[in-house]
Formats: sequence, structure tokens, C-alpha cells
Amino acid sequence: MTQDVDIASAVVREPKINLIVAADGSTNIPEPKIKSISGKIGLEPILDWKIGRFSLENGEMLIAEQKSGLNVRGENLHAQFSYDDRSVAVVSSRREPLPGLKVEAQLFDMDMKERFSQTATVDVPADGVVRSLTIPEPENISATYFLRLRLLSPNGQILSRNFYWLSAKPDVLQWEKTEWFFTPMTGYADYSALEALPKVALRPALHVQAAGEEEIGHVTLDNPSKTLAFLVRLRILRGKKGEEVLPVFWEDNYFSLLPGERRTVAARYSRKDLGGAKPALAIDGWNISPATVQ
Repeated sequence: MTQDVDIASAVVREPKINLIVAADGSTNIPEPKIKSISGKIGLEPILDWKIGRFSLENGEMLIAEQKSGLNVRGENLHAQFSYDDRSVAVVSSRREPLPGLKVEAQLFDMDMKERFSQTATVDVPADGVVRSLTIPEPENISATYFLRLRLLSPNGQILSRNFYWLSAKPDVLQWEKTEWFFTPMTGYADYSALEALPKVALRPALHVQAAGEEEIGHVTLDNPSKTLAFLVRLRILRGKKGEEVLPVFWEDNYFSLLPGERRTVAARYSRKDLGGAKPALAIDGWNISPATVQ
């Protein structure tokens, strides 16, 4: 018996991973007790999982006694930049083919002047990858610059967004001295200009909609400035001075807004987690003036 399972969103909070790597390259990752004849593992022979969006949040990873944070987000359809050959690929893990998708690519310098723009139309097979266009190496551009990718349906609906900060100065790796765990570098990309981004005061608005035992917070943000609003972080609070409401299922977060751009995203949470308080929206980010509104 087989069954297809479609999951719109999956969130794992505070996952912990402890990976031990021995000198011979072996790890503590266990081998399955029963080998898979079909080549699939776990529940794959029974359930064909298709997850629209997933995220691991506020996690912790310990590798060879080195601790780091673990925050991962993903989606089953997106356009992504390839650092090796500078191509833009459309990646889909959906069951159905997707003809006539439109890929938009734009390059901006630190002054947010558009330095390159190109669109391409692609037909993406089921569970497939298609390379759509190539981003040129820009000449006489700021040391740090930005790439915005958008993937649109044939009728113009935005299906996916990706935003990259790139360096005109590349990393230089000493491949001839590569070890199994480390590759030394002799040169580093330059992102220091990000420190000089001017502060941006966004115009936020929060509209709350009841949904059974839950609420949906519809957040609208306007960037009225001539500066990039970089890595905007959104939080729902228990009142203006309260703690953050958790868990919250955000449609998107930690995104960037171009000058003059408006964006609306939704957050779903349980009403009981408000503790009787009125929900408030807190915004901050890399160069964002902190603000809280209700």
C-alpha cells in the first residue's frame, strides 16, 4: 500500500544535533538495521512526502565539539543562484511538471542602482532542475552588491523569492592543501560595506484575523527610503512590552526590501499563547530601526 502525503508547512523547533567525526572520517551516524532493497529509506516506500516549506528554528549543532546555531529554511520550488558557474537554476520537488515559469534576475550596487536585469521562461519537469540564465560578472561595481531572484507563475503570481549579497572580490582557496575537514584560504570576499548601510525606518502595519483557536497576523511593510532594508526580522509579541509568542508559523521572515518596496506576509499562531494579551508586531534587522506596533 502506498499513499501520497502533501504537507504545506513543517516546522521543527530547537532541534539538537551532535555529530562526532573520527580521524578516519567515520561518524556516529547509525546504519539502518534493515537495508532497503528499493534504495529508499525509512517511511519512503510507504509515504511519498512532499513538503511545501520547512524550517528548523533555534536549533543547536555540535560538530567535533564545536557548537553553532542551527536555523534552516527550505521550500519545494525556488530559483537559486549557483556560485560555481553563476547560473540560475529552478529547482522543483513537486510531482507535477510546471510549464511556462518566469525567472527574473536583477543586480544592484550599494547605491541600489540596477546594474543588470534579465528574464527567462522555463518549463520545469516534475521533481526536476532547469538552468534558466547566467549572471554576468559586473564591471566597475561596488565591492559588495546584491542579486534579487523571483520566480513567477505564467499568470504573474510570485512563487519564490531569493536575495543574495555578493562580493566583487572572491574567496581564494588553496585547493592543493585541502584536508578532509578544512581548506585554507589566502583571500576573502569583501562584505564590509554592509556595515555602512544607513538606518531604515520601515512603515509597519498589523491586521489580526481570527481563525478558530488560532489567529493570523497579516503584516504589511513599506520601505519609504532610498536604501536597502536588509534582513528584516519580524516577531509577534504578547503586548508591546511582552515576550515573543512561540511557536509562530511565518510565511517568510529575515527578508530584504528594496527602496520603495512593499511586502505583506502572514504569521499563524495559537490564541492561547498570547496569554490574554493583545498581539503586537516587533520589527528590527541589520539596518532597521526597531519598532513595535499593535
